Amino acid sequence: HSYPYAERDGKPVIFRATEQWFVAIDPERPQMISEIGDVRWYPETGENRISAMVKNRPDWCVSRQRHWGVGIPVFFGKESGVPVLDPVAIEAIAELVEREGSDGWFERSPAEILPAGYTHPETGETEFTKETDTLDVWFDSGSTSLVVLEQQVYPEWKAQRLHWPADVYLEGSDQHRGWFNTSLILGTTIKGAAPYKSVVTHGFVTDEQGRKMSKRLGNVVDPVSVCEKYGADVLRVWAASVKWEDDVPCGDNVLKQAGEVYRDLRNTLRFLIGVVGSSRSPVSDTVSVSSVSGVPDGTETVPDTGDRDDPTTAETEVIDVWVLAQFGALRARVLDAYTRFAFGDALRELHNFSRDTLSRFYLDVVKDRLYCDAPDSPRRLSAEATCRKIAEGMICLLAPIVPHTAEEAWSKLGHSDTVFIEALSGEELVVSPDLLNIFESLLSTREAVNMAFEAWKGTEGLKDSQEVIVTLPPDLAVVGFSPEDAAAFLRVSWVEEGESLGFRRSPYEKCARSRIRRPDVEEVEIDGERVPLTARDRAVLGV
Repeated sequence: HSYPYAERDGKPVIFRATEQWFVAIDPERPQMISEIGDVRWYPETGENRISAMVKNRPDWCVSRQRHWGVGIPVFFGKESGVPVLDPVAIEAIAELVEREGSDGWFERSPAEILPAGYTHPETGETEFTKETDTLDVWFDSGSTSLVVLEQQVYPEWKAQRLHWPADVYLEGSDQHRGWFNTSLILGTTIKGAAPYKSVVTHGFVTDEQGRKMSKRLGNVVDPVSVCEKYGADVLRVWAASVKWEDDVPCGDNVLKQAGEVYRDLRNTLRFLIGVVGSSRSPVSDTVSVSSVSGVPDGTETVPDTGDRDDPTTAETEVIDVWVLAQFGALRARVLDAYTRFAFGDALRELHNFSRDTLSRFYLDVVKDRLYCDAPDSPRRLSAEATCRKIAEGMICLLAPIVPHTAEEAWSKLGHSDTVFIEALSGEELVVSPDLLNIFESLLSTREAVNMAFEAWKGTEGLKDSQEVIVTLPPDLAVVGFSPEDAAAFLRVSWVEEGESLGFRRSPYEKCARSRIRRPDVEEVEIDGERVPLTARDRAVLGV
């Protein structure tokens, strides 16, 4: 149309000139533009967007002709119509609102609000009328920082030690012309500065075809229905995984993918909690590291995770030291991602560590000693202490994304307080480069063995790598570990040296208790039956 029509009813717009109240922008515009440059904008394009709007915006019309809202606190001389903008009158209105709420402005007469004998400071009048317009709702929201952070109206707010300006404002990209804009106007006008240190601007949620959600199209994804079907934490995993700066699709397919990531994380936590329960097997402040060939004996600093008086302090196995170092590096990366509001990066780091470092390697290696070593075995205590430390650290790092799961898992570890009072940061374990190099080589060998076994398995009717002995050439040799540890790391029956990578059926019997084949498996009599057991299992059972 060449003439404007209303969006809602499709009727032509009628223009009518009326008196309005305005906030003058020009006096504050230079300071507002300067403040924009001092704020951190996420994404960075937000700075250009709001700068252009502030540079080109007209004066702000703050009056509305509505029957609801916050009244504009202005009196007029009854005869002259001259407005009263007097601190005494304004303070009288403020005291009224403090006593009776904003409705008091509409319910009380001027004589009931103003002090007895009050006269117009310009005309001397003693009778007044009230302004009937209400404030633009953006004036309400734009002043929230001054109410919540500065004035601290309610006593409970003082206990939170809130301070102006806010650390962050978070809203959709349409708020560059809305809340971000009006908050900046009022903050600069009243306090001389922006009311926020940083601003995070997100896109909008569309359906899986990228269409805007609407009741007319019937493509609205109801968060309550999603929570009932998938769980609130799955919805939060989806929200953390997407590129929130842009418009993002949501529907059953993408939520199912988020559910798979969530289940991976939850299953890892369940395993960790299952092996340590609510017990506390601490890693001491300074732990003795088991000797590894090529790595000097010595100590590595590991932060305390439990009661210093607990007698079950473990000597930390070398693989436990390595995985704690890996977790420390992970925590640093995740905290950096959180600082940048890069929730997707944080989630990917946590998921990859949970799946690749823990489930596919570390936990796969140590579960034998967790299940089968004696309860007071130093190796088992070391693994339990390490699993507990990683479980607690993972729960803390996951809490911002999956708070319900984190709180449940935290309580399962025996904590009575909420996880949300815990600090996310922690000391990073520093280990020798030699140790890191040894495990890097070990992981490369493990990957090569797994790939070769996938191609070889089935040739002799064998599908489990625990049923075979692997021959390793010099370039894949597992350096620095005993044959028992090498077999456990590679998840095979035994390891031999040779000229090329190969496999053969293990001649050793399978232990009836730990289900592994080792050279030290021997049959012993238990309750009249001959039972094959490793030396470790015989010692644990006392046979």
